[in-house]
Amino acid sequence: VTLVTGLSSLVCSLLRNSNPMRVRIIVQLDVVAMMVNARQNSKALNYGDFKSLVLTNRQCVFERNCDDSRVMVAINADENPYTAHFDARAGRARDLITGAEIDFGGGLDIPGYTVYFLEPF
Repeated sequence: VTLVTGLSSLVCSLLRNSNPMRVRIIVQLDVVAMMVNARQNSKALNYGDFKSLVLTNRQCVFERNCDDSRVMVAINADENPYTAHFDARAGRARDLITGAEIDFGGGLDIPGYTVYFLEPF
């Protein structure tokens, strides 16, 4: 939590500078801090078994499962959007990074250069 709070404060102060490159780097650091926070608070991401669900040259979806905690990690390392089709065993999930609700209807749409930590419900 301290890391996230510290980076958020840093982001706010540096966003006052109009340099687009600096803004891009700081926003990416803030996302990394949110990912670290999500991982620290997830039993499945820390201790869970690993199961690959989708694997291509530029995308992957894998699942970590531990006791009553299950998280799917979806990564699109390409600039183009990708729709991943797999058995999520759920209709929706919450992204642990942003808090957004994700619907699996018709597959998982992953924008370019995006990572999701998905907790199904």
